[in-house]
Amino acid sequence: MKFGMHFQVSVETGTGHGHRCAVLARVLADLGHKIEVLSDEDTLRWSEVYFPPGTSAVQASPLDSAFGDVLRRNPYDTLVLDRYDIALEREKRIAELVGSLVVIDDFVGRQHHCHQLIDPNLSRTPSDWRGALAPKCLALAGSAYALLRSEFLAARANRPNIEERGDDRVFICFGGADPYGLTYGALKAFDAPLADGVNFDIVVGQHTRNLDELVELAAGLDGVTLYRGCDQMAALMGRAAVAVGAPGVMTLERACLGIPSLLVSFADNQIAIGQAAASTGIAVYLGDWREATSEELARQLSELLSSPPARREMSRNGVRHVDGRGAIRVAAALCPARDRSGEPIFVRSMTLDDMETVFIWQNSECMRRHSLNPNPISWDEHRDWCGRRLKERSMDTYIAHDEDQNSVGFIHLAPHTDDAWLVSLLVAPECQGRGVGQAMLDQVTRIYGTDRLCAVISAENEPSLKIFERCGFVDEGEMFVRAPSSSGSHSSPL
Repeated sequence: MKFGMHFQVSVETGTGHGHRCAVLARVLADLGHKIEVLSDEDTLRWSEVYFPPGTSAVQASPLDSAFGDVLRRNPYDTLVLDRYDIALEREKRIAELVGSLVVIDDFVGRQHHCHQLIDPNLSRTPSDWRGALAPKCLALAGSAYALLRSEFLAARANRPNIEERGDDRVFICFGGADPYGLTYGALKAFDAPLADGVNFDIVVGQHTRNLDELVELAAGLDGVTLYRGCDQMAALMGRAAVAVGAPGVMTLERACLGIPSLLVSFADNQIAIGQAAASTGIAVYLGDWREATSEELARQLSELLSSPPARREMSRNGVRHVDGRGAIRVAAALCPARDRSGEPIFVRSMTLDDMETVFIWQNSECMRRHSLNPNPISWDEHRDWCGRRLKERSMDTYIAHDEDQNSVGFIHLAPHTDDAWLVSLLVAPECQGRGVGQAMLDQVTRIYGTDRLCAVISAENEPSLKIFERCGFVDEGEMFVRAPSSSGSHSSPL
């Protein structure tokens, strides 16, 4: 497949849009797809550094009248748009000229005419976009779809716990563009922690405001290391007891590694992210940069550094909400597995709205016959299980559906050992015999393929045995096991 991607990086917009598109591009390129970036000259230069080798470039903008001619001459199977200022009518015209239009947007409620929408913000659900999208538009909403680089999935498995990190290191980064000099202001505010021996790792970009003054200030302070860009961000970030920055993609990166954060926003789209980070307990949000005072920032940092229990709770909340597999989940949705008739089968996160449907499936005659526990499940048992499951393991609990968003199955994973997941799969009774189960399992093995997967299957359940064997599971006596793939990053279940 050929994927086109449009976004912009600049002093005004920062580099966040570009980085999340680059992450998705790398996953898609690894799957053998062709990537092409359409944007302005400066953005195309930036893409040469951050996009995978072999990415081609076209100087074009969807705001230009000639953009339609570009799409006609150079057709795309899928076009990804990641910017906020494209009018709905123009989006409709673009959608008519590509096989599939995918929009990345974290301003909930904005009207879109696309085939799929990606909103990776914390606490978002597809229902948040109800009424703003076409009926058949697939909304990939929530931090399960956070577009993080693979290094964060790898670093997550080896991250030190709160006690091992200690309380003497702080990570500061306000992104690739810091237009209001918040990095400089934060470092000036932290004179007391510096006097107490706290070390600071600070990452800045070339567009950071007051950069010369910041370099001079850092050079005169013991315990401060300044990095102009960093190609090992996860490793550097992972050493910190606390991080300071803006709400955005890096909030999700820090959560993935279990790092408590202090957040100050400087753009409108960051406000909702900061509020969601505070409500989910992964960060303290101090508000907009015009409201947050240096005194309050210093006070909050001192309180967090002196409270291991508070940092431990924020760390647990972070790793529960972001697991580093978001880009793989998005790629699986853009390139779904197919049943025997060639129809695409997607997987999405389960919600409480699916509880009754799953209850009916679980108590179907064929399901109880092959279950390790053949007794019917009561509604109270099922409701309690779903409540616990969606609180603790929502990212690892899926509903499979077809292109019309009709639910066709249920699949979930649970930690089995320190390095393995136990997989359970259920196909809707009316959908059995169509290859739906194998398509579902194909999707999940893509997402968790770098981990060891296990399944317990009754010897009498021949359809399930065949499904798991076709997906690479091998009978090892007590259970069927699929070994991790040799490529990619490994991450233990948490």
